[in-house]
Amino acid sequence: MLSMYLHFLLTTICVGVVASKINTKYIMSVDDIKEYKKILKTNKNLLTVYSSDDKSAVKTLKWLDNVSKEIKGKGSIIHINCGENKETKKLCKKYEVNPQPIKLRHYKDGNFNKDYDRQENEKSMVSFMLDPTGDAPWEEDQSAQNVVHINNEKDLNKLRKKEKGQLLIMFYAPWCGFCKKLKPEYAGAADEMKNKAVLAAMDVDKPDVYNVRYQFNITGYPTIIYFEDGNEKFRYSGKMDKEGIVTWLADPKPVSKDEQGDNWEAPEITHLNDDNFDSTLKTSVSTMVMFYAPWCGYCKKMKPEYVNAAITLQAENVIATLAAVDCTQSQATCNKFEVKSYPTIKYFINGTLMYGLNTYKADDIVAFMKDPKEPPPPPPADLPWAETSGSEILHLSDENFKDEMKTRKHTLVMFYAPWCGHCKKAKPEIEAAAEYFKDDRKITFAGVDCTVHDALCKSYEVSGYPTFRYFLYGKKDFVYKGGNTKENFIAFMKNPEEPIIEKSRPVEPEWSETNTNVVHLNFNTFDNFISKNPSALVMFYAPWCGHCKALKPAYTEAAEELLYKNHKLCAVDCTKNQDLCNEHSVTGYPTIKHFYNGKVSHYNGGRSKEDIITFLSSIKTEKKVPTTKNEFWDSNDVIHLDDVTFPDFIKETKTVLIMFYAPWCGHCNKMKSDYQNVANIFHSQKILKERIAAIDCVVNRATCIKYDVHGYPTLKLFKDGEKYADYEGGRTSSQIVEFVKNSRHSAPPVQSWSSENTAVIHLNDDTFDSFIAEYSSVLVMFYAPWCGHCKSMKPAYERAAEYVNLKEELPGKLAAFDCTVNKVVPKALALQGYPTLMYFKNGHQLEKYEGDRSFESIVDYMKKASEKKEGPSTIKEWKDEPSAVHHITQNSFEEFILEKDVLIMFYAPWCSHCNGMKPAFMQAANTLKEENFPGVLAAVDATKAVELANKEGVKAYPTLRYYSKGEFIEQFTDDRSVENIIRFMKKQKESPHRRQASIDNFDWSDMPSQVTHLSADGFQSFLNEKTHALVMFYVKWCNGCFEMRGSVMQAASRLSTQPLYAFAAINCDENDVFCSSIGVVVFPSIKYYSKGDFVENYEGIVKPESIVNYLKSKVKDEL
Repeated sequence: MLSMYLHFLLTTICVGVVASKINTKYIMSVDDIKEYKKILKTNKNLLTVYSSDDKSAVKTLKWLDNVSKEIKGKGSIIHINCGENKETKKLCKKYEVNPQPIKLRHYKDGNFNKDYDRQENEKSMVSFMLDPTGDAPWEEDQSAQNVVHINNEKDLNKLRKKEKGQLLIMFYAPWCGFCKKLKPEYAGAADEMKNKAVLAAMDVDKPDVYNVRYQFNITGYPTIIYFEDGNEKFRYSGKMDKEGIVTWLADPKPVSKDEQGDNWEAPEITHLNDDNFDSTLKTSVSTMVMFYAPWCGYCKKMKPEYVNAAITLQAENVIATLAAVDCTQSQATCNKFEVKSYPTIKYFINGTLMYGLNTYKADDIVAFMKDPKEPPPPPPADLPWAETSGSEILHLSDENFKDEMKTRKHTLVMFYAPWCGHCKKAKPEIEAAAEYFKDDRKITFAGVDCTVHDALCKSYEVSGYPTFRYFLYGKKDFVYKGGNTKENFIAFMKNPEEPIIEKSRPVEPEWSETNTNVVHLNFNTFDNFISKNPSALVMFYAPWCGHCKALKPAYTEAAEELLYKNHKLCAVDCTKNQDLCNEHSVTGYPTIKHFYNGKVSHYNGGRSKEDIITFLSSIKTEKKVPTTKNEFWDSNDVIHLDDVTFPDFIKETKTVLIMFYAPWCGHCNKMKSDYQNVANIFHSQKILKERIAAIDCVVNRATCIKYDVHGYPTLKLFKDGEKYADYEGGRTSSQIVEFVKNSRHSAPPVQSWSSENTAVIHLNDDTFDSFIAEYSSVLVMFYAPWCGHCKSMKPAYERAAEYVNLKEELPGKLAAFDCTVNKVVPKALALQGYPTLMYFKNGHQLEKYEGDRSFESIVDYMKKASEKKEGPSTIKEWKDEPSAVHHITQNSFEEFILEKDVLIMFYAPWCSHCNGMKPAFMQAANTLKEENFPGVLAAVDATKAVELANKEGVKAYPTLRYYSKGEFIEQFTDDRSVENIIRFMKKQKESPHRRQASIDNFDWSDMPSQVTHLSADGFQSFLNEKTHALVMFYVKWCNGCFEMRGSVMQAASRLSTQPLYAFAAINCDENDVFCSSIGVVVFPSIKYYSKGDFVENYEGIVKPESIVNYLKSKVKDEL
């Protein structure tokens, strides 16, 4: 046995694979390029942990070691320290990895699959490694936090036993399209029913839960079952949306057909069920049966076709019956005929099943029932090109690509998909070109099937078919952009050094990323959008399609002109939404379809802007009216407008106050409650004629741009269709109500500069930060309306703004700021007089404008400012100001927080609220330092540490986050005063994560217990005398150590009468060299020793009973 072990050890050392230098049991380290290549070739499912050094990888490898153990035999995890030596640096460079400090990269079948992008914990990683190409588990969706996710049958039984009240469980499969659409609706219902009912979900498409499927007779997805007292009571088959589920849970009962939203009682169709199916069909000579589910979208689309076919058959006296079975109500019948998807069509003669059909259109159904012959078998699949092309075409794969290409001088490779029509047309042409060059060994034509060799195609960024790429000895490759005929290929390969490509053509942005009024839809948004808009023209396209590109300008212009009409122009990229395009029978590009009140028709008109507008203008639609329901708002008193309803509403309403907002805006969220109260006051008092409305500027950009909305929230008062005044007062409900009431009798307010129609952009406390961050070059004039010098300067400044802002003669923006209305920013900038002109570059306050107050001087200044490179700011950086605040960076963050209790302020230099808080933060830091308080304040410039800020979830400035010994504890959200900051820090000292029991006032070794405290000198001699020993390694500053030692002491006490067992502890603060020498770098750590030898790390639950059971199991194993 010993010789075998030595052989394994010597082999692994020689080939460059060693046990991880970090204390892991199931993860190996690699430091040899050749060995890594072998591992990639032999491991079909491999996760590689790249790190900049060993220290950075400790935490990650510790939890990944448990993952590696769990997936043993199904996947592997290895570690590469890119900074260990020249060999590992070379290895990481070859695989284009630069960990900062950790990169988790997955490889499938030897090829790069993806960077790991899910939650970094054991459960998520195990799920990923078992299905590395699948979707992330539903439980990782942040919007589904109130859905209880059931992992296995044991958890299901526990939940049923625990929940005595309302329990609704959705049984689903990850691949199920309808389940995917239902998930957000179901999660929304879970949010609304929180604390009233439990909504749970379970993936039952896994082998270990097949028993659940059998137990509850789950034959289709999704299946939703309602439980009370743990027992099944009803099957839910109502409306598959949030509203339907919530309404049903208010009074759970069997769902009627009306409630199902599918009361299909067409008299032309014979409706069958479990009771009458057999008897009815036996008396019917010729019957077609449609097996369906009420919620099935495909079924709903087929029903009109099915009814029309029945009407035609009856009118023509054809002896035939069209029948239907609702499989949610008649499961026995559907199971009998093995119905697994909807709709399923089957044909019967005198009750005997003859065959299944794929007939869904009215004309096809009628034709079949008139002459019901067995449908022909599907056409044979095309033979693989490799079997039909002949020897002149070289067929490449993931395995042979590099080796083959190295030996061939000129190669033109066609990346293709077997189903692609353009590829099929190109194949005979490229074969003919290959035949032409068959005697020339220097020229090769090749093919790669991207449906088989996906990784290879991705590595060359193939996004459409066919894609042609030229290679010179496997290198110096470029995309071939010439024609797809034999002549084009021959001409190119005769002189491949002068490729037929447009070398300088810029990369064309995706259509969805361009600023147009075309609505871009996808699989998740399509149905919801179409249901809410009575008239929508949808263009199904592919980015590479020439006809689509030609149509885009006219289509975009038509969308612009019809913006305020009740028609929407939409687009769907079929290369990204293939399922959606298949659902709508898209077989060529562009395909244009018109969706009108639930009905679909092909658009076959002209493709000019005028043709499209004429077509849509001929469609009559009901006038769209504003709604009082909106997901962002809690009240139905606010009237919600959009680009279509806005113009008519303000004309038809005498007086209306409108809030222009964005759902993500923090100030909007804070103001929402008061604004809803205002709406309630005016709505409940019928004598008040004013109305309160809102418009979402994220969705309705055109209206917000028209009314010059630069920040959120912006409130404007409209009278008789015209803007009357901007509201710039306080944000309480009483202040807003007073403003609206005063507007009845007062004349329009004297125009402030911000309400004048000039090119100057006016900022306030709320919009200032986001504006200067958005634009790279901004000059701001801080003024007071009463200031004479400001008034004198206004004409020149307005003229300069017209030149810079409107004509865009220069890059940059000119803005103004009223310091009498907005106080936060002026205070943060310490402004002392008016006008003060301050210049900002890339979001940073750079310098004060000291030039003349003339048009020419301002324009000349902006010209020079935009041209010069950003130099050092004349404004002192915070880190240069003396204070007790520690300034840390992205690189120093992890090490800094590891051993400290620290409140960190993430800020941006241009952020006025940050600058306003700085004095209080610095004073608090100084006070805490003077008191020798064991906690510090620190700051991170988030504009220089973007990756860190994103990782820590920083979405606004300033954000204050408290950390203790490397762990995030909570966010500081109180008022930003010196007193509150100090109170918060001292409160943390007493909080649960910091609080220690009375024993914490003493050294553990001074406390009476059955735990023996060791030092480095007596460590080995103690263990040599013990048959079974657990040793806990700890440090004084470690919170987890304090929590764990109580459990260890209790376990030691319980086993104190049994001499087989021993418990010990060693303080690694006092024995740091020794602890490091045996690989202890993470605290607390517990190691199990037997007769002096280390066996394994204890990874179990840290509870006394778990520790006791663990040691007892070791004795049983020994026996």
